[in-house]
Amino acid sequence: MITDSALQAVSVATDKSVVVEFYDVDQAPTDDGFDPADALKLFALTVGITFAGEAYTRKIRSIGSVRRTTAEGSDSAQVTLDNLDREVSQFEFATGFEGLIMVVRLISRSLSTKLDESIYLFTGRCEKPTSGSRESVSVTAKGILHSTKAELPRRKFQKDDPDGRLPSDHDYQGFPYMPQVNAGTTVYSARLKRGGLLGLLGFKKTRTKTLVYSSFSDLDAEKYLPVALGRVQVVGTHLGYADVGTSVRMATAFMEGAIEYFDSYRTDDVRFSITGTVHKRFGYPPDLGPTPYEQIPVPTTSWIANGYYARTAMFFCEAAGTSIDQVDPAPHIIIIALGLRVPVPISGTWTTVDTWHADAKWSDNPAAHVRYLLTSPDYYNLDDNWMDDATFIESYDHNDQYFFDESFTDIIFTPDNANFTGGDTELNRFLLSTGVATPEWFEYLNDDKTAAETFLKTAFSEPYSGSIPGSVASPGDPTDPPDLPGGGSVSLGYYLRRRYTSNIVFTEQIKLVDALHDVLFVSARLYMSQNPRNGRLRLKNKKPADFGLGTAAISTTSCAIDDVSAWIGDLHGYVVLDPNTANSEARAVTAAAYSSAQNSVTLTASEDTVVGFSGCDGASTPATATVTIITPTPLTAKTVTLDGIDISFRPGAIDTEATCAGFLYAAINAHPMLKRRFVADWTPGGAVVTITGKFGTLTLDSAPALSHVAPLGNPGSGPSVSAPTATGSLDPGVYHVGYTEYTARGETIISPLSTITISGSNKRISVAAVTPSGGATGINWYCSPGPGSFKLRRYKTNDGSAHTIDLADLPLQTSQIKPDLNRTGTEVLRVEALVTDRSLARSGTQRANALIGSFRWKLGDQAKAVNRVDFKFRDSTQDFRLVELRLRDDAHIAKIKKINNVEVNGQAVDNWNQAYRLAAGMLAEYRDADFFYEWESDNEALLLEEGDVVAITDDGAEVFNLPVRIESIEYQNTDGFVKAVFRARLYTSTLYDDSVAERNIPVVIDASETTDFV
Repeated sequence: MITDSALQAVSVATDKSVVVEFYDVDQAPTDDGFDPADALKLFALTVGITFAGEAYTRKIRSIGSVRRTTAEGSDSAQVTLDNLDREVSQFEFATGFEGLIMVVRLISRSLSTKLDESIYLFTGRCEKPTSGSRESVSVTAKGILHSTKAELPRRKFQKDDPDGRLPSDHDYQGFPYMPQVNAGTTVYSARLKRGGLLGLLGFKKTRTKTLVYSSFSDLDAEKYLPVALGRVQVVGTHLGYADVGTSVRMATAFMEGAIEYFDSYRTDDVRFSITGTVHKRFGYPPDLGPTPYEQIPVPTTSWIANGYYARTAMFFCEAAGTSIDQVDPAPHIIIIALGLRVPVPISGTWTTVDTWHADAKWSDNPAAHVRYLLTSPDYYNLDDNWMDDATFIESYDHNDQYFFDESFTDIIFTPDNANFTGGDTELNRFLLSTGVATPEWFEYLNDDKTAAETFLKTAFSEPYSGSIPGSVASPGDPTDPPDLPGGGSVSLGYYLRRRYTSNIVFTEQIKLVDALHDVLFVSARLYMSQNPRNGRLRLKNKKPADFGLGTAAISTTSCAIDDVSAWIGDLHGYVVLDPNTANSEARAVTAAAYSSAQNSVTLTASEDTVVGFSGCDGASTPATATVTIITPTPLTAKTVTLDGIDISFRPGAIDTEATCAGFLYAAINAHPMLKRRFVADWTPGGAVVTITGKFGTLTLDSAPALSHVAPLGNPGSGPSVSAPTATGSLDPGVYHVGYTEYTARGETIISPLSTITISGSNKRISVAAVTPSGGATGINWYCSPGPGSFKLRRYKTNDGSAHTIDLADLPLQTSQIKPDLNRTGTEVLRVEALVTDRSLARSGTQRANALIGSFRWKLGDQAKAVNRVDFKFRDSTQDFRLVELRLRDDAHIAKIKKINNVEVNGQAVDNWNQAYRLAAGMLAEYRDADFFYEWESDNEALLLEEGDVVAITDDGAEVFNLPVRIESIEYQNTDGFVKAVFRARLYTSTLYDDSVAERNIPVVIDASETTDFV
């Protein structure tokens, strides 16, 4: 929501007016937006309108709906212009509206004098007018993303250069050979099957068969030079090859450049192995590139299809294995590559540079990929001024946040033979997704060239030595590790993984807007909007609004929560206490302060240097502490204890002070409980980790009227279990049992696990009763789904009574997993506005701010009733095989007696963990949050933005303080009255926090506060 005081004044002014401006096709917004002095035409609804020193002509007959949305649908605006004096038609004939930038702006005729005193309702590019007459001309514009018909890949394997260069030009980007084969006078071209490695997106085309013979493949004319982002596997296209006796010489193209690196090249024919010197080219412009990979011809001038091949990643190589007495076609060459170098944020600045510029780097961050496609001259070619840097950097940082990955699905064992290069002497190798944080990753972050090359090479494959890679403790069997325990001592035997990565190769041409919405946005729950202050494009992730979990009961104006940092210096909006419960109520926040108790937090280390917490002033300055890592001893564990939670890790042989510090920094920020109360900082290459407290107190404008309880304590001991001699059918092995206490608000962290070994046959497990603590509703019981597994799943809910576990009682893998946070206390959720059509004490409103009678709910036409998500992704551990992950809502399927599925293109995702988190979040959004509200409002509501979370109080439906997230806004201007129509989806914080826990989002109905006139 816009919080600028000048724009707030504009929103409530009684003399608001909507104006429309048209700018040149290449005009881009500055920090202050679009300057009317630069416009080609300035139009208004009435006479006498001036803004920023410029006069507007009365030419607007009507302004149609102006629509903005977070969904895939296009933002749009439509205006009908008066043409009685022929000015508009003359402008259309002479200049033309098509392609121009349209700006729809809201101003106050008395208050708006400067550029920063107007609200941008829409910016976009004009379509060609569909009709015009002597009376009027209608002009429609679409959002920038949907108005530019860019496509990728951009180049085909054809002789002609896309920009018309001659073959003699070293920057020539055509393919004059395609392919040339030196075997006497024979010219040969193999037909390459689509799908598999090349057809990564699974696109297929039907081609017309002709009878005219050509020695070249029909596919040549339609085949595109792939575009790769992140790390990919791709098969090459031979530009030429020659059988020179016992080997075949090849010139083979792989993808658009400039890329970072490629390696792990192999053939698809066991008869051939790559031998001799390999001349790699990373796709730079001619004569450029890192030594020794400059984009130049191979030194052997007689080499088949030799040349510069600007902007094409390729190599010249030789493969042994052919008989000297026969001519063999070249085998296919397969590589793993780190794709295009792209602009990335450096010291808080993100500028557009060429892929071969020193400030461009390899990245697997979806925000970097989106930014590149939007600004690259090869694709959207938008001026860098169109980008809202702050939101792009915020998204980039959000994608790079760390998570614990307990699935261990990234390990693959591949034979180490002649077809796998790299000098590895181990018997097996494994392949990780790039999102896993290994020691090489932390070295790579230091931007050291040697360390960077180490990471880039080990991103392909590493020797498997029997322990889990990276600075983690080995849990034993990597195929079935324990889940992350809650509370107490935590030994971290898990991957650290960045939240979102994108790794994709485009081999068939696709519209760029589809590549963004259907591929890249999917990989990180991204969406785009516009900045209402200046019209720039913003990139955002779907993520939780600011919230805190109460650490004590809330009965006065003082509200203690686990994370107060978002409110320090920013008290805008309101808070809802206990959202989605019968006790929800709203308040304003008048103050926020860090708790001086931060100075007393315990921090110790087994062998590293610690400076304890200090410096919190009980106001806006938090406490900080540091841990300085001393030289690690390989395989000797280090333990850091923060706030009673142990972080134990065992350095490997290649670990340094810096990589151990990086691991500690990432582990604190990944731990589901620690990251709520603390944040860790670390400078890559350094040995010092700084830890800052986040917990504190909010001051409410008035004491709550309803009950808001403290969280239940986490169970301190596990249940008592035994194996009676009574008949049972459990398989022999080790089983683990634990429990949580739950309330209407949520569950505690799971108890310490009780372990029991079943030996022999005809056994079952007896679980003794536990007594729920005061305030608990009941007990949720969890156990292993099978012998030897720590992947606990819920198998029973009761009042704590004793019971037995037999084979039929064991949970399925799809059953509810254990919670990662104690959510039994009060949640405190920041909302941007309290929406109501009347004054109500419970909603904290003194007047209505929604138009009377405009509330509509459920809105079944807003979204399909999906109950199964089919998420297709490329699994790096399975040779980048296309895998389909299916998640379903069995209860809904049973209710409606049919499956409503949605197929999701997740092929920028290369690992199961990320795919599962994304698919689970989508299913929760489609099913649990499949409830919409629509309402109309004006004045302050015009400051709301798509993506904002607000609280609905609809007294007519007896719904109070219901959190919803705005997905679309439609602005309407009728007779000078400007209003907005909002559509919003049911919201809860767990929808967007990447948890895969079961979600229950009730629409709580309570007694009306007013008379019901029905």
